[in-house]
Amino acid sequence: MLQNGVKIGFTSCEMKWYDGGDKKVVPFSCTTTDEEAERTVKVRLVRKQRVQTQTCRQVQLAVAAPEGTVGLFMPVSGAEPHLMLAPTLTTVHDGKVVVPIMNLVGRTSKLPSREKLGTWTPTNEDMTIMEVTGEFDQARVKQWLETQLHDENAPLSNEGDLKLGTMEQEDKELLLRLLRHYPKLLEPRDGCPPHTTLGVSHEIHTGSEPPIKVRPHRHSLSEQAIIDEQTDKMLVDGVIEEANGAWGFPVVLVRKKDGSVRFCIDYRLLNAIAKKDVYPLPRIDDTLDNLHGAKRFTSLDLHAGYWQVPVAEKDRDKTGFITRKGLFRFVRMPFGLANVPGTFQRMMDAVLRGLTWQSCLVYLDDVIIFSRGSAAQHVVQLAAVLEQLAGAGLSLKASKCSFASEKLNYLGHELDGAGVRPMSSLVESAKNFPTPTDVTEVKRFVHMAGYYRRFVSDFAAKAAPMTKLLRKGVVWRWGDSQKEAFECLKKELTERPLLAYPDFSRPFRLVTDASQVGLGAALTQDQGQGEQPIAYASKINSPTVAKYIITELECAAVVWAVKLFRPYLYGRKFVLMTDHAALKWLMTSKELTGRLHRWALQLQEYDFEVVYRPGSSNVVADALSRAPARVVTAASQETETRLDGGRAGEGSDGQLTDQAIKAEQAQDRTVKNLVRKGKYGGRRIVVEDEVVHIVENDGSKRVVLPTALWAAALRENHDSIYACHLRTPQTYARVARSYWWPDMRAHVRKWVQACRDCGTRKAKAKEVIPPLRSQGVGSPGDRWALDVAGPLPVTAGENRYVVAAVDYATRYTVAVAVPRHTAQDIAQFIVEKLVLVFGPMRELVLDGAPKLSGKVVAALTDLLQTKQISPVPYRPELLGLVERFHRSWKDMVSIYVAETQNDWDRWLPCAVYAYNGARHSATGFSPNELMMGRRLRTPNELLRTAGVTQVGEFAEYHRKLVRQMAQCAAAAKTALAKDQLHREKYYNRRERHTTEFGVGDLVWVLRPPRGKGITKLSHQWVGPALITEDAGFDNWRVVHEDTRAPRGAL
Repeated sequence: MLQNGVKIGFTSCEMKWYDGGDKKVVPFSCTTTDEEAERTVKVRLVRKQRVQTQTCRQVQLAVAAPEGTVGLFMPVSGAEPHLMLAPTLTTVHDGKVVVPIMNLVGRTSKLPSREKLGTWTPTNEDMTIMEVTGEFDQARVKQWLETQLHDENAPLSNEGDLKLGTMEQEDKELLLRLLRHYPKLLEPRDGCPPHTTLGVSHEIHTGSEPPIKVRPHRHSLSEQAIIDEQTDKMLVDGVIEEANGAWGFPVVLVRKKDGSVRFCIDYRLLNAIAKKDVYPLPRIDDTLDNLHGAKRFTSLDLHAGYWQVPVAEKDRDKTGFITRKGLFRFVRMPFGLANVPGTFQRMMDAVLRGLTWQSCLVYLDDVIIFSRGSAAQHVVQLAAVLEQLAGAGLSLKASKCSFASEKLNYLGHELDGAGVRPMSSLVESAKNFPTPTDVTEVKRFVHMAGYYRRFVSDFAAKAAPMTKLLRKGVVWRWGDSQKEAFECLKKELTERPLLAYPDFSRPFRLVTDASQVGLGAALTQDQGQGEQPIAYASKINSPTVAKYIITELECAAVVWAVKLFRPYLYGRKFVLMTDHAALKWLMTSKELTGRLHRWALQLQEYDFEVVYRPGSSNVVADALSRAPARVVTAASQETETRLDGGRAGEGSDGQLTDQAIKAEQAQDRTVKNLVRKGKYGGRRIVVEDEVVHIVENDGSKRVVLPTALWAAALRENHDSIYACHLRTPQTYARVARSYWWPDMRAHVRKWVQACRDCGTRKAKAKEVIPPLRSQGVGSPGDRWALDVAGPLPVTAGENRYVVAAVDYATRYTVAVAVPRHTAQDIAQFIVEKLVLVFGPMRELVLDGAPKLSGKVVAALTDLLQTKQISPVPYRPELLGLVERFHRSWKDMVSIYVAETQNDWDRWLPCAVYAYNGARHSATGFSPNELMMGRRLRTPNELLRTAGVTQVGEFAEYHRKLVRQMAQCAAAAKTALAKDQLHREKYYNRRERHTTEFGVGDLVWVLRPPRGKGITKLSHQWVGPALITEDAGFDNWRVVHEDTRAPRGAL
């Protein structure tokens, strides 16, 4: 039968073969004798199953038969009409047989356990079994090919260009023999490939919507030539045809990465009204999970896949597009329509039905064939796919196909027998990705890296500093945390981590971890080579989840992870590994309440065993709550002290035990008076179990706390690690839940106000706006203000900062781009750009930053006999001139910089020139006129002059210049005085003073932490400090209360 190519159809009950070119058909019947009927048993599902749409999978059926018995499974007629079960010759193992089942409907089918699907009859001595299972050897495959393909062995015209994997020469001959049988599939052709013979067509359902016509876009002559060329070519190939319908859409040309142009139609308005087709595309993770044990891969790419599907005749007018040559419509399915992917995926699923998920995978026009056996077996599986494609009239693009390879790039992943890893070309793109300079670039990188998040443990937490920049309303700031996250993800991806394929015949391990930051999980499996990762997952907690207690967080991580990995875990036993021992009793405890009880009910449908593994051993999960070991060690002693007994530093103020409360109440005079009166206001005082309580109006009771234990209660409910120094209302609510004493609210308020830790971390008070005061500006060059802007995008000259100085009298500005701004760099700028050009200044106004107020700059100003002035901290108005210039030059340069913003230093001198040459609103003159005595010209002004002229005697020119500059300076001072009065008038409307202080008062001084290291959780207020002098304008001079060291102005 094998030599003659006999095909047995159990569904049609026919045997078919060819004899000398004549087709032979022999019908047969599947009946059983009385003896066989006695041995026939019913078979039922071992466990409930889910069979996805358009897939075929193996299911286990329970059978009462001896181990190793061979028998024939026959499906029950009409048992599941939407499912196809094939008669199958099977062998009994562990009381079960395995049969294939195919789902033919457009929904996932659920089969309950113990459902009867058919019967099973053991074979008898009269039945000869030719083959049950086994590996395809080369000889059998060669014989089969010769039978099926006859003598067709002419080489393909492009055979030398085919990409064949590494294999033995005999296997390569088998592969080529097969490929030569399909020249129409593989050989290149001119023009568009023919459309499919399946009768499939793309329909566009727009209901009763009226036709849409959009005016064509204007294009350049070169673009018009491209449009004409593409239109003519599609006309010749039969892709489009001339139209006279009422629909028309514009052509757009999209530039590709290689510089070429893609011809597209703007169908957005049509897509908005078309009824959506929700036919699903395969999930990429489901696709990859199906490859366990695969050794060889073939990748097939359809030639112009969409164009192999025609558009339904009734809907072709809706695809109309307009060019200068007229109106055209598509005959073949075009790109850009919303429902095109669904139509194409539905067609491919129909073409390869019965083969997908078993020996091939389909994602639109990409088809991969995989085999777990020899190269010869791979040839047989490839033959089945090629036959289906050829029968559907489809064509392949051989130059993009690879055959029987041991390694394959598919959907951005690299596949081989060991597992799956990110594709090297995309990893190289991540490695070379430049440092982001705006939110758009951050979004691009995070989305690109997020495509491979299942390969990166703790991805959510590692990417968190960058994803925070994507939130609405967040101000752009690329700091150290963002840089570290960026480099960390690049490093993780460039190492190309390997994930193993899941083996569904082995048990899985689910490892979970949780913290206030987020949840993490890892799915692992021991496949004989130790524990290997299958997938990682992580997520950042919402503010609500972050408030859960630790047991709830750990349980939330389990529930989230089990739901996420449900396709792997449902219906099979797995091990849940956790570092939180309390979860071991989660499924057995009868004392659960609230969300823990709900979560326990959700987990009941899963079969798992909880295994406790200490946190130090739990290195597989996304250890979101794991700090570096050195940090934990440094803080462990303090943490243990704070957690011991639930309070921090309780001292000798008393313990809040029942015995202590009873003893102190017996000695407290206030408590004795309350007991004697029996009430306090309208509330009763009662004694229960020798403890005095106050009874509220609602019947609840609170302990009357004696005076000696007030401090202990306040420490427990405010200072302890469990209270975390909350404010007065929250602290009062915590104390009032259990305790009461007279005037308790006032005591709580005073306690919180006097708390030193709260004082050094409290929020900044409302900003004080003192009245505006004006200062004299002196003569040109007398007073300069200097400040640094940056960091900015790194330029080709490695510049990142701008150092700028502005003269108060003239507003003349000097600015240079520098790679760094150390104290030496600032001193060099002062000497070379200011002193050696304009002479030493009388006063130099500098920011209070350490680099500007350090020893180097101080020594320089002493040498120059220059007075150094620093603004009052957090009152930067004295530097307003230079800060305003920084805003101005950034606005000017932003118009001219490249898209990458890395050439701003080329345009900075132009901005300085324009700024110094422009009339200043405060003086009425340009800065250059007041500083240099002449206006700065523009090139256009030279067109209106007669050329170079003699200035005359130098002495006369000097007198004229001095007189002119004196007049300008006087006019500028008058204008400045008017401008200052004008600003005072409007600014002082916003005047707002702070709380009145006096000399001798104790205050906190704001000193936000700066510099490298952990500063987010540092205390920003220092002190207390003693006010020693009222400096005016809401400024006070203070000294440290303990050391009497000056702290400057407050």
